[in-house]
Amino acid sequence: MSTTTERPAFELLEGCLAVATQSEQEFLEGFEEYFWVLIHSEFKDLVVDFSASKGLDLTAYQMVALNLFEINPSKRLTLRIPEKWTKFFSQAMLYRKFDVEVVRFLGQDRDVAEQDGEDEEADESQEHSQQVTDLLSQLEQLPSDSQEAEVVSAQAREAIDKLRHTPSSGMARPSSPSRMASSGKERILQGEGGESPAASEDALKRTGEGELQDVRSGAKYPLPAADEKPFHIGRVPDNEMQVASPLISRRHCVLRRRGGRYEIMDLGSGNGTYVNGKRLEANQAKTIFHGDRIALAITRQFPQGAKVYVFQQQET
Repeated sequence: MSTTTERPAFELLEGCLAVATQSEQEFLEGFEEYFWVLIHSEFKDLVVDFSASKGLDLTAYQMVALNLFEINPSKRLTLRIPEKWTKFFSQAMLYRKFDVEVVRFLGQDRDVAEQDGEDEEADESQEHSQQVTDLLSQLEQLPSDSQEAEVVSAQAREAIDKLRHTPSSGMARPSSPSRMASSGKERILQGEGGESPAASEDALKRTGEGELQDVRSGAKYPLPAADEKPFHIGRVPDNEMQVASPLISRRHCVLRRRGGRYEIMDLGSGNGTYVNGKRLEANQAKTIFHGDRIALAITRQFPQGAKVYVFQQQET
């Protein structure tokens, strides 16, 4: 009696990412993180093989295209794509930047091809789709490390998210952080009562040096004691604290000390900075107190935050 072994949805092996997802939703939920690990590996020649995946259409392609702009120019990337994706690549300039191999196909592709017409007929999100296409074209013209590129990238991700969760897509609409309070997840950030706690009398008295403690690892990160000295947190190495996650923006947020208090300010990050469960408005400083919980990048995959810290301040 023969048995078949189910392939993992994502598999990384020596510079190659094999993608064998069975639906577009499964693909979108995991691709970014695996791709980020791949492009930050030590290998110079990279391969992403989509040939074993099913159900990948325009939204998945746009997510792939958006992430391609993160690759270091010193690395060489080869994409093995299903034949039906050629129509998307041919409309863009991506052929000029990456090696693309069209896979013409293995037995399963017949089933995928039969679904193509249904997928296109079901797509009622032409406006969001065109918006993503236009934004990707803008990204091709911008330096990858520029502030403008980060803004355009965030806009593209927001448009893709809208495209994913329109009723015609057949995907469940994710719960927003505010809707998660009833499940108890958001209370982890907000305190047992589900509301942002006011600073205690003890916290108000603390005006000494501050630090951030990682809730998961316990690691502590001292903050500058000098007034107005910035402490940037972000994905790239030139931040005072680098957080190597694709969910964190290049320059995500900044902390500064003013007098005896510390302030935190979101720098227009794509996935947000939260203090005690409340998202900060971009470029508006907020005073934090001993015991406050700071979450970076609350997303569908990480409803508690990609990174969560407790702010601690010494007594003077």
